[in-house]
Amino acid sequence: EEHFLFRSLDRIGPSELNLFFKLKFRAGEEIFHQGDAHDNFYILSKGECERHISHPKSRGSSDDRQGEGSGSLAKTIFPGESFGELGLMYNSRRSATIRARTDVECWAINAEGFHRLHLGGGARYLQAVFQKNASVKLDGKLYATPEDFLKFANVDTFPQEDRERLSRLLISLVTSNRKADESDNGKVLIDFWEFVRFDIVLNQPNAEAEFGFRLADRNNSGFIDAEELMSLLNEYKDIDEEAEKMLSSFHFLSNLFGRDGSHAISYKEYCKLPLGSILPGQFRRDVHFLAEHMLYHLEPAVTHDEDESHDYVDVVNGYLYKTEGEQPKNTMKQHLDPLHLLAVGISGAVARTFVAPLERLKILMQTDSLTGRKKFTGLWKGMKTMVHRERSLMGIFRGNAANVIRIVPTAIIQLSAVFLIREKLGHNDELRKQSVQSKEFKASSGSTKIAIAGVSGLCAGIALYPLEFIRGRLSVQSASHCPYNGILHGLRSSIRQTGLLSVYRGLTPSLLGVFPYVGISYATYDQLRHFFPKLQDGSGLPTPTSAVICGSVGSLTAQTLAYPLDTCRRRMQVHGFLDGIGRQGDKGPRMADVIREIHRTQGMLGFYRGVVPNALKVVPSTIVAYYMYDFVRTRLIIERSLWFRNESGPGDGTLTAFTAKSISETTDRSGL
Repeated sequence: EEHFLFRSLDRIGPSELNLFFKLKFRAGEEIFHQGDAHDNFYILSKGECERHISHPKSRGSSDDRQGEGSGSLAKTIFPGESFGELGLMYNSRRSATIRARTDVECWAINAEGFHRLHLGGGARYLQAVFQKNASVKLDGKLYATPEDFLKFANVDTFPQEDRERLSRLLISLVTSNRKADESDNGKVLIDFWEFVRFDIVLNQPNAEAEFGFRLADRNNSGFIDAEELMSLLNEYKDIDEEAEKMLSSFHFLSNLFGRDGSHAISYKEYCKLPLGSILPGQFRRDVHFLAEHMLYHLEPAVTHDEDESHDYVDVVNGYLYKTEGEQPKNTMKQHLDPLHLLAVGISGAVARTFVAPLERLKILMQTDSLTGRKKFTGLWKGMKTMVHRERSLMGIFRGNAANVIRIVPTAIIQLSAVFLIREKLGHNDELRKQSVQSKEFKASSGSTKIAIAGVSGLCAGIALYPLEFIRGRLSVQSASHCPYNGILHGLRSSIRQTGLLSVYRGLTPSLLGVFPYVGISYATYDQLRHFFPKLQDGSGLPTPTSAVICGSVGSLTAQTLAYPLDTCRRRMQVHGFLDGIGRQGDKGPRMADVIREIHRTQGMLGFYRGVVPNALKVVPSTIVAYYMYDFVRTRLIIERSLWFRNESGPGDGTLTAFTAKSISETTDRSGL
């Protein structure tokens, strides 16, 4: 469970363990040799192994596979350690020789099993994308041509003057500089696992450095020699003065490869060198451009003939659908996915009902001092008083109906607002022209998400505030004091007694709390998720369990810091209601008056009355909503042939990097 291949899995069951098979080696026997093609990934269970690395220029013939001449000892491998993953991840030859020091036993897994385990559910998504774009079928297997991949990558958006060069680099990255052979019928064909390996590398923290090394390593040996670097420099000398200077500098080349040019640079050496000291500037900018484009700016193009009918894989609100016929457009109707809304409604209703007693107790504690009699002074005493006043258990759910019926309308308004804002931003020329050569887009994406979520929250808050107002009043009713018979009766009575604006009392603190809540919860979640296990689907996001923990802590932190505003809102909502005082035209107290009154009578702690039951409801509410959403959605997946589910935390999706960014600003369902 501590191993990198397993630590992000929620469970390790028979389906995962059955991918492994046991291998035994005698002392002195080679498990694999440097320069061999990759086959398996190994975890050592018994015995000890040695890792030997030999310089490619100093090795003997490739057939010399015995004795100490095969390299110097770099490391001793002990039980529990693993080896052989780099060749599988990067489609490269073995960069070292592994020899058994003693009799050893290993657990091995082949390349396909390794990638399936490493990617988790993300492999299904990548397979769907690959099937959509691959056009060649040989011996029952699908392959993508370079043209297929370039079409998927939407290279038409590349600068015209650089398109040919960047396209050539991109294909070299995917194929690991592989050339066409006879079996390819004169064309380089890309199989599914090459596509997977490219996605894995793309999502590594050092992707750009890795891409640079792989492109410079023309023969895929795991080393860059002088001939390979000179070939790269020759390609760039006409467009980059730096490349021409490097090529003509004996001092530069001799420092890297020795005076006789026999040295070759390993990946370890390469990582220690400043990239500017080995790779020309334009080449580095090209690599950066490709990585940024594939990660953050990819919008796959669809260009089929009008009279043809095709099956499409479409991402809607983080869900991957297979649809027949014409490629659907990104419309408002599509954005308001009915399955998502139904799942949000059901999961939200169950979660809110589950914690309704704690929510009502919180409101009673916030407003208790308005009656002059503090009956709800603690969690346990307050709960007993609440049950006693109602004379039945059902009474402790007062106000929950108004809370539940807001869920779906809130989701519709928020998602609509998100769509409209993103649509507006999408047509903003300045945003579209933003250079992928800089990091500004990545740096501002978090604040953009917060702004979009905050504005959508303001829209929903204003539109549905009367329901929030009446929920506060219904929650403070009791069996002996029940002026309102329900939601509609309460709204009509309040408007009739104190005017239409009365149902918007407390709106100001409510709106003031939107951006602090969204910002704090997002920032907390975003910081915490880096310390928890992550999904192996290329997104780098937490597992469902980690997401629940991070989301709960983020929500609790934000609610606690913004809690004084919530207290002000509740007291403004029930002003004149508990004592039966209310007259036409009464606007109620101002927010500043409420703040002064609370501080004068109760001190700073008065702003935090009810914070304990509020904190206690956060975790169970988040857990119930999260897993109930998955439960409902999974049942609906079967009916709609849904292929892959997106687990979203605040402001992010967890498909692969190819689509995660495009759906990252959808509303956080736990926040609903």
